[in-house]
Amino acid sequence: MGDDEYPCPGITSLIQQCWAENPEERPDFGTIKQTLKKLMKGAGTLNLVDDLLRRLEQHATHLESLVDDKTRELAQEKRRSEDLLFQLLPRYWYTDRQSGLGPPNLPTPLDSVPFVSFPLDKWQISSSAERL
Repeated sequence: MGDDEYPCPGITSLIQQCWAENPEERPDFGTIKQTLKKLMKGAGTLNLVDDLLRRLEQHATHLESLVDDKTRELAQEKRRSEDLLFQLLPRYWYTDRQSGLGPPNLPTPLDSVPFVSFPLDKWQISSSAERL
């Protein structure tokens, strides 16, 4: 995610500075405190907990909007796939499938099949066959 996707880019850049690989590039606690005070004054509050709760609410609202968007996209894709199924398959097949019945006349899988063999003489078979 880019910095512009977060509600407060100032906090994002401060966090990135604090995680710098070179310890000399990291801000000291005084600088962090001043930066946070400036950012909180811009938000209209000096209470860190209130500001944190406000930001969490903003983040939750943002996540809810993302979930709504993805849910809407999923519903659209489902409609498209159903339309495609209606075009490719008979309507009764799809309707039965939705109701849980499955397509009609499905073959039943068998675990074992009995096999019966009768020894026949090849002359008996040829004598009973009709000529074309």
